[in-house]
Amino acid sequence: MKQNLTTQVNEMGGNTSYGAFKIFKGVLLDVKSFYGIKNNEVGLLQTSFIISYMVFSPIFGYMGDRYSRKLIMAVGIFFWSLITLGSSFIDADITPALGIICVLFILIVVREPQRGAAEGNTHLVSSSWGADLIYLLKHVSMTFGLITCASGFVGVAMGSWSASKLRSKWASRADPLVCAIGLIGCAPFLFLALYFSRHYIIVTWILIFIGETLLSLNWALVTDILLYIVVPNRRATAEAVQILMSHALGDAGSPYLVGQVADMIAAGGSFPPYRAGQYLSLQCALYMCSFVAVLGGGFFLLTSLYIQRDKAKTQATANLAKIINVVKVNASGDPENPVRDIAISPEPVVT
Repeated sequence: MKQNLTTQVNEMGGNTSYGAFKIFKGVLLDVKSFYGIKNNEVGLLQTSFIISYMVFSPIFGYMGDRYSRKLIMAVGIFFWSLITLGSSFIDADITPALGIICVLFILIVVREPQRGAAEGNTHLVSSSWGADLIYLLKHVSMTFGLITCASGFVGVAMGSWSASKLRSKWASRADPLVCAIGLIGCAPFLFLALYFSRHYIIVTWILIFIGETLLSLNWALVTDILLYIVVPNRRATAEAVQILMSHALGDAGSPYLVGQVADMIAAGGSFPPYRAGQYLSLQCALYMCSFVAVLGGGFFLLTSLYIQRDKAKTQATANLAKIINVVKVNASGDPENPVRDIAISPEPVVT
């Protein structure tokens, strides 16, 4: 019971912190319009976040292997939440402190206006909550967000289930092979979703759902792989390195790269100006993602050739640690206080 509660709290903390970052994608066009920035500058906003995220991962991975993980998580989530709250007050040319002052002025000075007064539609009345939800679902950003959330849940569940069923036949190779199938399989669906997005919106939503579901197959499996190919006293560091590399080679630079390529395509003059040209240039730039997904699938196929050997090495290291620990306990004669300063070689001999 206590173990399940701990897992749920960990998941809630992760979802809360990462969810705050994902919200940005839903208001991307509003941010771009409000600040008057280009595609590459919009991508740079996400890149700035990912760079700091991946740079600090090795630091906290090192700390996680040596200090209280409970305290580190608590401080980290509190700091994240504090910064997120502070950034919510930032406007075009004011600071969070001025934002608080504005809130006070709104509460004290400003009178409640009639809804719709600015548009001359004061005759409007509040609709039902169900009608409000249906209205919101018609917005592209809201629909995309719901599809992404749903496909994430389905993809993670399908990935774990598929790997568990295939382990009886493929053993440890099942995990990277399912990851490879997901990444390679998602590529044509994402490509077609971009191709049909201008004229067939329903078809686009269906293709995005299938593509993102396949893309999400590897989320839980990558963590599983990490756990059984790394010895326990180095797992936090390994997780940090995995986060660092995945973001460094992925979403740290990809938003800026896609934005830069889109701006270069638009500057070439081959597309019409204004919104149509911006859409087509971004569409062409985003085609790169499908090819990168295939490349990632190829690396997972390569992983499947070596994963059983790596897992055997880790298991041999764990077994060696147990033997040494038993010897130390027997030597001390105190099973309640075994000797803990045991250095284990990371490369045991495995036949």
